[in-house]
Amino acid sequence: MKNNRISFLIALFVLMGFLFSCKEMDYTYRQFVEDGETVYISKADSIVVRGGNQRAEVSWLLLSDPKVTKYKMYWNNRKDSVEGSIQKTEKVDTIKVMVNNLAEGVHEFEIFLYDKLGNTSIRSSKVGRVYGQRFQSSLYNRVIRSMKRVNARKDLDILWLAADNEIVYSDIKYNNVDGEEVTVKLKAQEETLVLPGFTLDGDFYIRTAFLPDTLALDTFYVDFERVEVPPAGVEIRLDKSLWKNPGIGNKGEYYTTARAAGTAFEKIWDGIEDQNGYYRMSDAAAVPSPPSSFAIDLGAKYILTKMRLHTLAHSTIWAYNNGAPKKFEVYVSNTGSSNWDDWVWVQLGGEFEVIKPSGSSGVTDDDMAFAQAGHDFTFPESEDEVGYRYVRFRTMETWKETSKDITIAELTFWGYEK
Repeated sequence: MKNNRISFLIALFVLMGFLFSCKEMDYTYRQFVEDGETVYISKADSIVVRGGNQRAEVSWLLLSDPKVTKYKMYWNNRKDSVEGSIQKTEKVDTIKVMVNNLAEGVHEFEIFLYDKLGNTSIRSSKVGRVYGQRFQSSLYNRVIRSMKRVNARKDLDILWLAADNEIVYSDIKYNNVDGEEVTVKLKAQEETLVLPGFTLDGDFYIRTAFLPDTLALDTFYVDFERVEVPPAGVEIRLDKSLWKNPGIGNKGEYYTTARAAGTAFEKIWDGIEDQNGYYRMSDAAAVPSPPSSFAIDLGAKYILTKMRLHTLAHSTIWAYNNGAPKKFEVYVSNTGSSNWDDWVWVQLGGEFEVIKPSGSSGVTDDDMAFAQAGHDFTFPESEDEVGYRYVRFRTMETWKETSKDITIAELTFWGYEK
């Protein structure tokens, strides 16, 4: 009986606790619905901030809630705001708001959406950067690595350093040889650009465009800047009064000893293009069988472009015969040593060959006239625009294989001064 009484008391206490709890819940619920049910609407979704030049475009997605009719957006610690109406469609809508006159720097944008009764969404926010004069002042034009004249100095080839990440392109503006203003666009990923028809003494202007980030609203530009290009100069016939023997001693294939005083080495540049002034390389003690080389000190540095070779052509005994060079090579250098082993040479092109016009075994009148006018040869275009002071002529084969002489009446070179 005692146990039954205890069980009854426990059950009574549990029931009283349940009734008290329900009363508290009812009181709490009535607190929220006393003035009507609180309604929350959809918030701004997928916010994107595109920073520009002292402005920003803020956009977001408006999803499926048809009740949304208005937005309000705050920034500058809610000191500034903008609001506007929204017309919801059946699709996912994109809302875009442009904010102008913003200070350069980082801004937080807070967005609230409303229905027609004034019910609001929860807060949505996004941080974005706005650009201005500080960013503008940090920009500079695309950097040039090197420049050189190409295509017989008719064009200008420019090599560039790799572009910074913000660079979009550069505008290159210049006047061509026809006096026309030309603008060429250099893309960010390009590191070489050729300006066709570039004048010998011209300059060009460059302006580089920057996009601060991939979503940036505005492109920034550096002002056009003038770039000075070293004058190309004019192709000249080299002044032979500056030429001289470089003073290299005979060694190996290098040999400059003449057969007689009247055929001295210096006859190669005496300005006489016939038998009255020629070089005859030969010696009883050392017959100069090909390949055989000699070098000339040009007296200044040049980029050589072409040459003319006069062989002896006063009779058929010498024209396209005997020791006249048939095949040869040309090299340049800046070494300037009296020791042949010290020299470092750069070859101009490959092997050159003197061609007899008739192609016959004999020598015709036309062949003679051609030889007397001289044989012209053009060197490949310089890749590095480096000038050289010394030139080397290397005879590889003469017209008569059994000849013990190498005979040259005159050498003439053209090029650009460096």
